[in-house]
Amino acid sequence: MNIDRLKDYFEEFITVAIKSKEHLEVFFDSVGDKMAETEKEFIRDLWDIRENGGDMMEVTEDNLLDMTKDEIEDYAIEEFGVDLDKRHNIADLIEEVIELKEQKED
Repeated sequence: MNIDRLKDYFEEFITVAIKSKEHLEVFFDSVGDKMAETEKEFIRDLWDIRENGGDMMEVTEDNLLDMTKDEIEDYAIEEFGVDLDKRHNIADLIEEVIELKEQKED
């Protein structure tokens, strides 16, 4: 899952062409297996964040579980300015990002 590509797709297509959550689900049905379920879920999360007036950069713990080490590292750099050590296992990287999010919220 390429987060930057999905964010761009969301901003440049989904927010322009899709007018409701129901319409989004119809769109997902029409694309079928051309889009992975994790990508659909990420876009649903972006839709919910947007509808609730939230920050587009918000990533949930569930999203982190679906990311690769490279994607988690890219997110940490973009969101927190922190370069994670990818020699750690993915669970440790996720925990580091969660801690960074908590620190940022305080």
